[in-house]
This record gives sequence, structure tokens and C-alpha cells, in this order.
Amino acid sequence: MAALGAALIVAWLVMYVLLAAACVVIYRDARRRKANAEFWLLTTIVPGSVGLLLILAPFFLPAQAVWICAPFGVLLTMLGPIIYMLSWGHERGAGS
Repeated sequence: MAALGAALIVAWLVMYVLLAAACVVIYRDARRRKANAEFWLLTTIVPGSVGLLLILAPFFLPAQAVWICAPFGVLLTMLGPIIYMLSWGHERGAGS
């Protein structure tokens, strides 16, 4: 159980650093594109924060919850950057 807890803490720290880096990159890129940078920052932070909480949820829930909460937490953490990257094609297509 201790190894699983340590793995979850390491995964949480890695995802936290990736989320912070993604927020900085998305905010700068949205400002450069003259898009609503604050909207994109919120689009990244809100699901990312919920995802980070889900990664830590197994510490407060039964052990079976690890296999549900951790993967969904990782997916939610990366949801904002994925949505932002998918919007690039729509912006380019609209301008043509």
C-alpha cells in the first residue's frame, strides 16, 4: 500500500508540473493570437484542478477507487490543453 501511495504522490506532482506548464504556454499563446486568454486559462485550470483532486481521492476512498479515480484524474488534468490544441484547426479553418 505504501508503494501505491508513493506512486500516486509522484503522479500527482508530475501532473501538477505539467498542468502549470500548460497553463503558462496556453495563456501566452492565446494572448499572442489575440484570443480570450483568461477564458483559455480557466478552461485549463478548472478541469485540471478537478483532475488533480481525483488523483488524490484514493487516499480518502477505498483502495478499489484507485483504478477509477487515478485514470480519470489524469484525463481531466489534460482535458484543457487537449481542447485548446483541437481549437487550433477550427481557428485556422475559419480564417481561410
